[in-house]
Amino acid sequence: MNVIKRSSVQQNKLQKESELKESEIGKLQSKLDSTESDLNEEGVKLDQSHTKIKELKCKLTDVDQVRSTIQNDEKMVMALKSKILLEEGTINDLRNEVAEIKNTNQHLETQIRSEQEKQRIAKELERKAAQKPKCPRNLEEFKEYLEYNLENIFSNKNIEINTSYYLIL
Repeated sequence: MNVIKRSSVQQNKLQKESELKESEIGKLQSKLDSTESDLNEEGVKLDQSHTKIKELKCKLTDVDQVRSTIQNDEKMVMALKSKILLEEGTINDLRNEVAEIKNTNQHLETQIRSEQEKQRIAKELERKAAQKPKCPRNLEEFKEYLEYNLENIFSNKNIEINTSYYLIL
């Protein structure tokens, strides 16, 4: 019974952990979507910057400032790409943990079913044993067996066996 309780408690605990991990996956997925959106926005900004660079090269003599802007945008894009890779790794790790938790839950459920089946069989055996009669089937055979055992018990003690006890039976 304790095994079932422990397994049930462990199963509930693992279920809660699974729900938490799935919630974390959802949060990380929304972060990933937001990061990808930022990346797309930065990509658009990068494209716009390139267009501005072409215009500024024609209008401005300060090319160093334009290069600095491009480098910053590219660094941000690279940072966002690396952040996406990290988030994807975290999501994969969480998915693996969820799969492991599900496997553990299945194993625990199997153990619980097995234990319940054992308990059901034990109860059935107890019920069947309780239905069997508790008295000897052949009284003459029982008397012989009892007399033989009493003779063996009292033979060393020099006590005379009185067969009048048979009337009690």
